[in-house]
Amino acid sequence: MLPVAAAAELLTFTGPPLRLQHSLSRRHSHRLPAHAHLFAAASDEPIGPPVCIVDTDTSGKQSAREISERCGIPLATADQSECSFLLEYRSSDGHLTLRRRGDSVRSALSVDYVGGRLGRRLVGVSRGQGPREMVAKAVTSAKVKAPCVWDMTAGLGRDAAVLAAAGCTVRMLERHPGLAALLEDGVQRLHRHTDANTRPAADSQGIFLDGTPSAALVPGPGFSKRLLGCHCMDSSGLIKPGDLQRDVPSWMTDERPDVCYLDPMFPPRTKSAEVRKDLRLLQDLLGHSDTDADHEMLFRTALRLCRWRVVVKRPASGPPLLGVQPSMSVRGRDTINRFDVYLKDEFATWADG
Repeated sequence: MLPVAAAAELLTFTGPPLRLQHSLSRRHSHRLPAHAHLFAAASDEPIGPPVCIVDTDTSGKQSAREISERCGIPLATADQSECSFLLEYRSSDGHLTLRRRGDSVRSALSVDYVGGRLGRRLVGVSRGQGPREMVAKAVTSAKVKAPCVWDMTAGLGRDAAVLAAAGCTVRMLERHPGLAALLEDGVQRLHRHTDANTRPAADSQGIFLDGTPSAALVPGPGFSKRLLGCHCMDSSGLIKPGDLQRDVPSWMTDERPDVCYLDPMFPPRTKSAEVRKDLRLLQDLLGHSDTDADHEMLFRTALRLCRWRVVVKRPASGPPLLGVQPSMSVRGRDTINRFDVYLKDEFATWADG
């Protein structure tokens, strides 16, 4: 895991204050890999039910403490009674997982870009196999085939990974510290497994000696370089109209996104069986507190930040975000989602409002 850097600093934005907990100062930068991540608590107000981090074995304690300090997530006590959700760092396989307290370990979520169902999907995307992903169609165009994208509601990072596999440069923003910690862990393991100098040898079945799948299930080093990492901050209220503050992290001013991607939490469905296990857990973790005012602030912020367009993921049969008709929509056959595209030039009044 990354070493804990210098003492906390305060970032000044016009929106809610962001407390920097992992500072990439020059004095420490030589120790950090290129894909180091910035963690900043979006505000002092907790998001959803309490989350704690707990060790599953003795050897994992140091890593758990580093995650706790970096992400502002408390360590669980022995009886774990103060926690509704548990982050568990398993040093034996290098995965950080998230589950409800009381649920089985097998039900836990993790972010894994190496192997598995998502890994196979990413390899197919990077090789141009099968139909083109709808999210990639919505984000790109004939003029800009490999845009810089900020995923401002990263969640479990799957859409961000698909965009990176499709050739986009993607930076993930996630306001929930627990999800941001999962994303950081997934990206770090991705970099380790795509580094030919540190990857362990594979056996005759193509499985590495540490249990990870062979390079056939990794999109390649270009993919890991395009998936820039995760920053834990609230995407809403980052800037005031027409002005990026001078005290924000340098990447926010040096790397203006071509596209901002939004995937607001959908309203819960009536029948819980219709919701996938991972999405149901996310809904319980994040709660359903986002209002139209929250969505409006996020939408306006995205329009101010982007150079070109905002893409919003919506239920296929649901209304557009805030009832605002998009410039165009991308949808496929027999899919549950669509992607609404808002061209910045057509929504200047929203960006300036």
